[in-house]
Amino acid sequence: MSQTPLSSLVEVAYNEIQRSPKYESGYALKFARIKRIREDRSPEDIDTYARLGKSYQKQFEKKGRPGYWRR
Repeated sequence: MSQTPLSSLVEVAYNEIQRSPKYESGYALKFARIKRIREDRSPEDIDTYARLGKSYQKQFEKKGRPGYWRR
């Protein structure tokens, strides 16, 4: 069995991004699950909180309802 280097990234799939006061980021991923280990990526490729906020807003466009960005 091969070991994954500590510098590998994990790709996470989720159903929805929710606002959450419980976490420092202000967000929680609903039904999060590990999709795959991305050995082709480095830690510099991770998403930022700004991108997470944009993804949060974008999901409302798909659902056809307004989102609320309060931070």
